[in-house]
Amino acid sequence: AASQNGAAGDGDDGAARSIVLAALERAQTAQAYGYAMSFTLRGIPELGGSDFTMELEGAIDPTTESFSLRMNLGAIFDAIASAPDADPQTAGLLQLFGGTDDIEIIVAGENLYIRWGLFQTLFGVTTEWVSIPAETIGESAGDLTGSGLDTSALSSPSELLAVLEAFDSVEDVGSERVRGADTTHFRALFDFGKLAETLSGLGVAGSTEAAELSILPPLPFDVWVDGDGNIRRLVLDISDEGFAALGAASGGDSAEGSFAITVEFFDFGEVGGIEAPDDSDVTVLDEGLLGGLGGF
Repeated sequence: AASQNGAAGDGDDGAARSIVLAALERAQTAQAYGYAMSFTLRGIPELGGSDFTMELEGAIDPTTESFSLRMNLGAIFDAIASAPDADPQTAGLLQLFGGTDDIEIIVAGENLYIRWGLFQTLFGVTTEWVSIPAETIGESAGDLTGSGLDTSALSSPSELLAVLEAFDSVEDVGSERVRGADTTHFRALFDFGKLAETLSGLGVAGSTEAAELSILPPLPFDVWVDGDGNIRRLVLDISDEGFAALGAASGGDSAEGSFAITVEFFDFGEVGGIEAPDDSDVTVLDEGLLGGLGGF
């Protein structure tokens, strides 16, 4: 397939920049679409230093600011429980949780809905779903990567795309097919000053000032855009050095390890609306119950 922006390796230019920026913006306003995400953590001490990958899939509807996902936390629970300095009581609890059923999550309106057999057992509920105010999860989710950077506002793939608008240079790598679609592969670099401003705009607690982040080296990411201007694939891979620098610059300790995120997007305009479960199928969990689990 022909590149949308001339020959591969043309380097940074206005046309490539415009295509990538328009695709990132389109992904935040388009009709509902599906996604599949792979999140890999490598060599993080808190997870026992082992490498593992968590897969999740779902749908996004930017028009209603809602999304859904399905995932299994068995791998991460087992990794935390196996860490050398893991608390024995916590390790035993997490090993009990490992290998449990898939978790289904829907964010719609002001609430987050979870369908997970473990929650039914822990809270003694009889409904299929439980509901938690979205801000409660955001406050407790916080530092997802151990880098010291609070990521609680990055609650969906569409918000990750908003963050990626803080890129500096971009180049056209060439033409490739993704899930059968013809795409152009672009490689871009974060501008960390712009990134800090974007994080602040999203309301991420504890985000550092642009001047502090601006000392960091550029962070590359890759994006594949089809002929309709839709993002088809996104890859963000942070090396050991980049992960440590990001943790230190964001006010925490110098983090160890690295991580990578790969997201593929598909079925644009073909995904049905994302709706909250019926009230009769939902038990609302208050903050007192959640506090008993350390804020989930």
